[in-house]
Amino acid sequence: MFAGLSTAHAGSAYAQEAAENSQRSSAGLDSIVVTAQRREENLQDVPIAATAYSGDQLDSKAVDAIADLELATPSLSITNAGETQSVNIRGIGIASNSPNISNGVATYIDGIFQPPIVTSIPFYDIATIEVLRGPQGTLVGNNSTGGAIFVNSKDPTVEGVEGYAIAGYANYDQYEVEGALNLPLSDSLALRVSGLYRDRDSFYTDVGPFQNDAGKLVDEGVRIGGLWQSGAFQAVLKVQWHEQDTGGYAYRPVPGTVFAPFRVGDIRTLSYDNDTSKVERQFLSSLELRYEFANGVTLRSLSGYQHKRNNYLSDTDASTAPPSAGGGQATDYFAGEKQYSQEINLISPTTGDFNWILGGYYQHNDIVVDINDFSPPPGVIIDPRNSKDVFGVFGQGNYRFTPALEFQLGLRYSHFDASGTGAVTLGRDFPGFP
Repeated sequence: MFAGLSTAHAGSAYAQEAAENSQRSSAGLDSIVVTAQRREENLQDVPIAATAYSGDQLDSKAVDAIADLELATPSLSITNAGETQSVNIRGIGIASNSPNISNGVATYIDGIFQPPIVTSIPFYDIATIEVLRGPQGTLVGNNSTGGAIFVNSKDPTVEGVEGYAIAGYANYDQYEVEGALNLPLSDSLALRVSGLYRDRDSFYTDVGPFQNDAGKLVDEGVRIGGLWQSGAFQAVLKVQWHEQDTGGYAYRPVPGTVFAPFRVGDIRTLSYDNDTSKVERQFLSSLELRYEFANGVTLRSLSGYQHKRNNYLSDTDASTAPPSAGGGQATDYFAGEKQYSQEINLISPTTGDFNWILGGYYQHNDIVVDINDFSPPPGVIIDPRNSKDVFGVFGQGNYRFTPALEFQLGLRYSHFDASGTGAVTLGRDFPGFP
């Protein structure tokens, strides 16, 4: 169980430039509408230490993906740790290269909690991104001690036809196309389709027998959203697919190692004696249902399903060294995760000095990792299987004494159930396996 008390100044949030859909405040400053507390509020009025960006601001700051946020956000650090991302806010987080361990800072895409497996989905057709500092377990489904990052794509709207299209070309034969289109189908039904495609040659040249394209980039993604609203009821369905192919990791033997004599050319020259590849795939779906009662209380349901798959094949010794010199090493790595989640909220109206939120959350994950080390004997096979269930109930109440002083009380109960099996196999000659 977690309980917290805090006081907050309404000016403690870091307000940024105006979002496309924000309104002018009475002071003449632009504002961003955020949903950090599961209701639409002006960033300047939210009693949480937060930074928010509109889609236009992300473009102007060259923030293209989650990893780029640390360049624009105070006290945020994001680093890749193998097949996971280590996210820290104010130095709080968990650094682990295991997809079985969740970060201390939670990341959400359209309200759906993201597993720690590295996700390189680029930002496109984004409404807002919100970075919240401090514990968030009394406001959202999954618990997080360091903070939370919310990535919110644009919802369909019945207010009119609109969209955008972008095309570009750069060196290394890089070209990209990005766009979105919103189509109202009736007064209560709308459809929004957005997508992105990028293609870039590798920065490196592999002079080995396989002539790999390690370090290239092919990004493909599409998102389809549907809106239906009738009176006090609203439903928003989003389905997103993304695939990224980078051709494998690009690295060279380290000076001073047994493989150093096999370095060739300059820093952009590779010499592999194994095939390489690296492909990341993700499917994400979310369904948000909202109903507002006559007294202003909102009942909200958010259902999510996602499936992530990361697979890479690498030349572990990064050289053409023969087996007699310790070469011939390769690794085939696969990590996959399926996640189902369900969140239910009761949310008070924002008209009074006392606001509250109640919620329940359930999440189930199935995780598969296969690591095949195709080295000279003995070699290694590692194949853990894990599943986990997360259940939580939470609530928070805020009372505003003055425009500059607010009292908060939050409670949370969480239950975790995890199980796993696996084996480590030694002493096999893997290249001869079917």
